[in-house]
Amino acid sequence: MWCVSADTLDEKMKELYTFVCVMYSSTAIRPDSKEIRFDFSLMHCLTSVYFLQITLEYTPKEHIVPLLRSYLLTVVYLFISSGRPHLNLANVESYQSSDSQIKVPDWDDVLQKAIHLEDEHAVKSIRSLYEANLLYGHSVVFLNAAQMTIDHVKTVNDWYFSIGYDEIWQPHGVLHAVRDAALGGLDSLTGLSVETIQLIAFKTLEAVKDYPKKLISSE
Repeated sequence: MWCVSADTLDEKMKELYTFVCVMYSSTAIRPDSKEIRFDFSLMHCLTSVYFLQITLEYTPKEHIVPLLRSYLLTVVYLFISSGRPHLNLANVESYQSSDSQIKVPDWDDVLQKAIHLEDEHAVKSIRSLYEANLLYGHSVVFLNAAQMTIDHVKTVNDWYFSIGYDEIWQPHGVLHAVRDAALGGLDSLTGLSVETIQLIAFKTLEAVKDYPKKLISSE
């Protein structure tokens, strides 16, 4: 139903870029939770739309329409696989930083802080949001999404998977604390990427989460 033609490419690229920014930020915040939790897969939609916008200049015209449509289908697929999280746009628009020193966020401050972030995914996400600001005009959504990233993504351990599911929003337990403490050194010991180790950790937690109950019931 998303109609793209050779005459509407700029308009449709703006729609696509804006939608991805909204999806990234508004699914990370819920009215029933004080936490901000960004989805790792949806974050990659944001960082890749920056790349997509650049490549259009070098893409043969006959390939641009199918490229945009296939990109949208990929984004929709990742959105569904993440559990179809709610888009809470109003919460992004009204977001206030947890940093008491920040009265009103501004791009100069956000970009300066982004330089020093440990996780490169957060840096790339903020770059994509700032590019949207440059391309399509100032929006409180772009700026607040960047400030949300600054406030809540310090390391790769701070990303989540499948945030459309309520279980992901449960308070952190002891097992999650152990996971976060262990992840930092495992990448150098195993040679695996931190993302791979994190995924293994989540799968392991999922597999063992009912074990204490079974242990108690067996007694």
